[in-house]
Amino acid sequence: MANISRAAAGFYTVLFFLLGVVGILFSLHGYLGFFSLSDIIEFSWSVGVAIFLMPGVFYLSWLAFCIFLKKPQQKMNSLVSKYLIFFTVFGVIFSFLFSIYIETTLKKQGYLICPDKVSWRSPNEYVRDIKLCQ
Repeated sequence: MANISRAAAGFYTVLFFLLGVVGILFSLHGYLGFFSLSDIIEFSWSVGVAIFLMPGVFYLSWLAFCIFLKKPQQKMNSLVSKYLIFFTVFGVIFSFLFSIYIETTLKKQGYLICPDKVSWRSPNEYVRDIKLCQ
């Protein structure tokens, strides 16, 4: 295992933790928008999968925190890693299928997809009225 300075371990601890929090908030915003049927809903499979990736990110944050505390060499627990990988694969499949479900459900309820996307990776923006597109 490579020697990592305490400063670098502390930096990665904070970075992974903040990345996890932002990812969860970003994903929950999409899910809550759908379940509450708000006027503007931003959702795509990438938004949906973010919540399934965050346990792995928090686990990496925990490992970096243990290195920061100068505990003996930290190794990934193979059982935890196996379940995190399973959860991530399940999340990717679930998010892809759920995004298809969301698109068909919202179209049936009269939502429109905004035509202008910044990037192909951007989530779809579903609106009740085309005037709400920004």
